[in-house]
Amino acid sequence: LDTVGVVLDLEPCSDPATVSFEMTEATLGIDYTYSFSAGDSEMIPVPDLSVDIPGLGGAGVYMDVVISGNAESLSLSIGIDACIDMGFGVLSCASTLDAADFPIWMLDSTFDFSDVCE
Repeated sequence: LDTVGVVLDLEPCSDPATVSFEMTEATLGIDYTYSFSAGDSEMIPVPDLSVDIPGLGGAGVYMDVVISGNAESLSLSIGIDACIDMGFGVLSCASTLDAADFPIWMLDSTFDFSDVCE
């Protein structure tokens, strides 16, 4: 695993506000893009990206995304979680086992873009 890059494209003035992110990792050839809008709360699997957890095996990497509000008060939370498929559509994620450390928040803030969106 090389350096994982994440690029955000934020459009706070659109209705609803939208965000897209691109995640890249050179060694594994990952280049993944996903978009979401205000009101969304999702766990988004990142194709072909996993981490080894000693004693448990490989865990898939997920983007934990929550966006709400509007240009005057836009809350945006983007984090990384690791989840293992337990079978029958059941995921066990690091955030359910260790909520103090997971997800790893890359961004967790509220912004005021009202001056930009006039």
